[in-house]
Amino acid sequence: GGAFLLLIAIVIFIGIRLPLLTHEGRVRGVNSDTAIHGLMGEQILQGSFPIFFWRQNYLGPLTAAVSAVISLATDRVLAIRLAGMFEVLGGIILYWWGLRRIDPRIASGAALILAIGSPSLLRMSVSPIGHEMAFLMSAAIFALVMRDAPPLLIGAVAGLGWWMNQQVVFTLVAAAAVTLLRSRFSGRAIGLFAAGFAAGYSPVWVGRIFGWY
Repeated sequence: GGAFLLLIAIVIFIGIRLPLLTHEGRVRGVNSDTAIHGLMGEQILQGSFPIFFWRQNYLGPLTAAVSAVISLATDRVLAIRLAGMFEVLGGIILYWWGLRRIDPRIASGAALILAIGSPSLLRMSVSPIGHEMAFLMSAAIFALVMRDAPPLLIGAVAGLGWWMNQQVVFTLVAAAAVTLLRSRFSGRAIGLFAAGFAAGYSPVWVGRIFGWY
């Protein structure tokens, strides 16, 4: 039941966006930030690995890296559009996985609603400017908390998410609170969460120490 409805949600998600994957549609809605993600992807293919969004002090390179991999099989414009789609779709699947801990029907309903999506969700999935990373990483943090993952792992994904897009702060704060409450404010749990966060965010603080950017 639940897995079948998730599959339907995935088909709906892709079907709604298919017109924007055609040769005529793929160039619509692309702005300067989206183009820079594509240029960063090209930079990654040439052997560089940017820490932040086009050398600015915010946004990690996840979308650019995903588009770089996809561009090995298709053109750059389609690759950056597919990268955003895959990140948002990945977020929907993670929310579904986390919500199944409560009730498979709730999880499937949420997946179907998100697959249809609001205009803003549609836009971020086909014209990536960084919000798609926040959606994916927030979903990952949420799912791990719902699945009672170890504090170290939750912290690592939270740190990675903070690097990618600091809009994850809302999910991150909730995840930290739940982790602390579950552990009854155990010093060990706090230490593991903090260590995981430091590891997930390490490319940034290590880069600052060694002058990588």
